Amino acid sequence: MSICQSNANAEASIIRNVAGRPKLSLTDIVTITELAPITDIMLLHHSDCGATHFTEESLKKQVRARVSGHDEELEAMYFGEIVGGDLERSVREDVEYLRTSPFVKKELKLHGYVIDIITGELKTVVE
Repeated sequence: MSICQSNANAEASIIRNVAGRPKLSLTDIVTITELAPITDIMLLHHSDCGATHFTEESLKKQVRARVSGHDEELEAMYFGEIVGGDLERSVREDVEYLRTSPFVKKELKLHGYVIDIITGELKTVVE
């Protein structure tokens, strides 16, 4: 999940997707940051995320068994696997992805967090 916040009016736009990976929502992030006075992007991953329970290849294999004749399109798809269940690493990777994207404004402040859905504890990973 990405939260785009404007300090000017204390509003936030929340962009949710499977795995919370910004690569899956880059066009949404770029659009909102171009059209609204956004100052910060807060990236949030959570414990027991579904993306920690599959691999890119296992999901592609499952889809391939159901859909034939679209191998090239399927191979180009990205599903957002969180390798080894390491949420902190995935947050760091995602903040770096945003930081290095030519489409994301360099003046945006990027933050990354992991929330434990059982305890509610919010851990800062990137500030």
